[in-house]
Parts: sequence; structure tokens; C-alpha cells
Amino acid sequence: AFRHQTIGRSILGTPETVKSFTSKQLHDFIERQYGAERMVIVAAGDIKHDKFVREVENRLGGFRSKADSTIPQYAQYVGGDFREDRDLMDAQIVLGFEGRAYHVRDFYASQVLSMILGGGMSSRLFQEVREKRGLCYSVYAFHWGFSDTGIFGVHAATGQSDIAKLVPVIIDELQ
Repeated sequence: AFRHQTIGRSILGTPETVKSFTSKQLHDFIERQYGAERMVIVAAGDIKHDKFVREVENRLGGFRSKADSTIPQYAQYVGGDFREDRDLMDAQIVLGFEGRAYHVRDFYASQVLSMILGGGMSSRLFQEVREKRGLCYSVYAFHWGFSDTGIFGVHAATGQSDIAKLVPVIIDELQ
């Protein structure tokens, strides 16, 4: 959905890249990215407020007041078709579409649509695709909002022999 963009990259990294990090690189990253204005410190329960504040100041008082500010590079939804063939009995299918950023008005409508379509056992997709037609063993819809974009989609897990029947039914429900 976001090929060749920061948001489209794995957050895990590869074993090679993780092993290649030096402590200086990690320290420099923390220095650049973390500052007091990007932190929220919360305490709950039976605490002594003044003592808690002193402890936080003692431990975190050395943090810079402001982290580096960089101009964000906004993500562009590009869609596409990705297939990975494996010698398995089942298939994982995702139909994805550009979603809404979490701060726009339509974000909540997309969240509601996600729940109606595939938010549980009473959802339209679950009832039509799994219960009525028996075309998959798992189906759900999702909508993830980010600061500048979002992704809306449907995921289904099915047997290889049911893919050709399953996809048109999902598309019908989306329409």
C-alpha cells in the first residue's frame, strides 16, 4: 500500500540491520527523536505527588526540552498487487484501500464501517462469507488511521480451493 515509503517498511528490521546498530547510533537516535515535549508521564494510584515529581525530575531532568524537528514526508497510498506463493494448505487474503488519517472528520465513519463489515461474529462479512457460505475460517475488516493517511481493508483466511469464490463475495459486500 505504501511501497518504498517509511510507513511501508517493517518495524522489525532484518537480523542483519539489527545486529549492525552500534550503541552510538542508538544513543544518537534517542538524542534526535526524544525530547520533553514528546513525552507524557503518568502516575496512578496512591502516590505522593511532590515526591513523584521530584523523582521524575531527578531521573529525566537531563532530557532536552525539544527534540529535532523535521518536516514530515507525507505518505502516498499507491496500492498494488503482492502475492507470495508458499506450499501451504490455506491462503491469507487482504483487500486493502486507502483509509483516513486519524484527525480527519471521516475517520470515525471509516471506523464504524469497519465494524459493520467485519467487526465480529455478527458483522456482515462474518455472516455472509463464513456462516452462510462457509468460504473461510476467519474474516474481518480493519481501519488503521495514521497522522497523514490510513488504510482500510478486509482480511480473510481460507483454503486454496475457495479463493476464487471468496473474493467476489467480499467485493459484493464492500459494494
